[in-house]
Amino acid sequence: MAYSQGRRWGHMTTNVSESINAVLKGTHNLPITALVQSTYYRLGVLYAERGQQHQASLASGRVYTDDCIDKIKCEVGKSNTHQVMQFDRNYYSFMVHETVNPREVRPIGHFKVNLQRKLCDCGKFQAIHIPCSHVIAACSYARQNYLVLISDVYKVVNVFNIYKEEFPPIPNEGY
Repeated sequence: MAYSQGRRWGHMTTNVSESINAVLKGTHNLPITALVQSTYYRLGVLYAERGQQHQASLASGRVYTDDCIDKIKCEVGKSNTHQVMQFDRNYYSFMVHETVNPREVRPIGHFKVNLQRKLCDCGKFQAIHIPCSHVIAACSYARQNYLVLISDVYKVVNVFNIYKEEFPPIPNEGY
């Protein structure tokens, strides 16, 4: 993940394979046709449930997914403890100093933020494409809206578009 350059969107390969294993749980010893059929039906049900979930979110006027909003709230809370120094007159480059232990494995640090390039030294912003606390602090200092830096992938409308496709039921072979 350290060298992904943002192409993994915060996902580790082992986590994705564990998710697939969880979906296939209980079907490992089945013949291949039963395995494919089980996977198809599980995905059909999952798409219907998630489609309804995101349709309701869209109807309620939400712009970003719940996971994205939860992440942003956490980062906003951390950003309130940062000190920001401006390093250019156009409000692009900043130095952000943490003043409180961020409850992470790394120590308190100093991070360069470039809003124009969408970069932060901590790497979280580039990895998950949601502003980290350092970027939020820099945006607040520059009186800019940090929500515009959230990737469109996290918008409810885009997630809904994924789940709007339907799986047609497979007809009985006897027919």
